[in-house]
Amino acid sequence: MSKAKFKLNMKGLHELRKSAEMQKIIDDKVSQVLNITGDGYSTNPHFSEERYIVTVYPEEFKAKSDNWKNNTLEKAVRAVKE
Repeated sequence: MSKAKFKLNMKGLHELRKSAEMQKIIDDKVSQVLNITGDGYSTNPHFSEERYIVTVYPEEFKAKSDNWKNNTLEKAVRAVKE
C-alpha cells in the first residue's frame, strides 16, 4: 500500500483559528466552564497572532482560595472536555 501525503494550508488554518465559528465554539466551552466553577471567576478573551484565546481565572479571593484548595478550574476544564 502507498502512503498518503498531504500538506496543510497554513494560511487557511490561521483563518480558521480566528474565524467567527471558532470563536463561538470556544465561547460555548468557556460558558460551560464558568457554569461549573461558579461565582468569582472571570474571562479575558483576546486574539493572538494565530488564534482566538480566552483565559479563565479566579478574580475574587474566595474563588482564588477555592481554586487553590480544590483545583476547581482544572476539574471544570476536564469535565467540559469529556
